[in-house]
Amino acid sequence: MQVAALAVFVSICVLKESTGRSRREASHESGLKRAWHDCYLAIHNIDQCNASALRPIYPSPEATQLQRKLDWLEARGYNLFQDRKQP
Repeated sequence: MQVAALAVFVSICVLKESTGRSRREASHESGLKRAWHDCYLAIHNIDQCNASALRPIYPSPEATQLQRKLDWLEARGYNLFQDRKQP
């Protein structure tokens, strides 16, 4: 009985992980995020970069104060700004 329960548990775990996104979908999503990242570093405009990436990169930027968060990260050279040379 325990062996059967373990086999069912392992099968469910494997199925759960294998029904996720395909590599193609993950690559596409990564490309959209990279495009948004590059756009933001170039022009620092959330709305224009959302439009160029064909969808918002972050839900409700105004409600979540995304601009303030990005400004904070940039001032410290963190996250998407870490590879930029500081003046």
